Amino acid sequence: MQNEMKFALASLFLFISSYSYSQLLEPTPEETILSEYQWLFNDNGNLKCGPAEKEIIESKIDQCQFIDAFEMFPNPAASEVTIKFDGHKMPTTIIINNLQGRIVYKEALDQFNGRYNNTITLDQDISGLLIVTIIQAKETFTKKLLIN
Repeated sequence: MQNEMKFALASLFLFISSYSYSQLLEPTPEETILSEYQWLFNDNGNLKCGPAEKEIIESKIDQCQFIDAFEMFPNPAASEVTIKFDGHKMPTTIIINNLQGRIVYKEALDQFNGRYNNTITLDQDISGLLIVTIIQAKETFTKKLLIN
């Protein structure tokens, strides 16, 4: 009985020590970014909302809860694209990434006023199919953009 008690106390001490130590470590920038988008993943680390095939499903404006109007032109574009949309007044993030997942543009709007109208200039070396994603809370709106 006494050995069992010592083992239990030692286990408890190790658990508390490791928990306290992990609280002292600051997260890496990658961990911080991943934690912001953790809701996209299920318990196995796989995307919840991504299609099983290698196709991109564009959002439909009438099925989106937070976007009221959306325009993106020209599409296809050379290196400049204008994006306009109306949405809820809440923090909003616009991300443009290539098919390999590399983010080529990101804009965080902490004080989003409900209306977005911006011309975005992408690097000259970017070409091909890109994905434009607008995120508010835990909802996403996705459109394809072709850069010549």
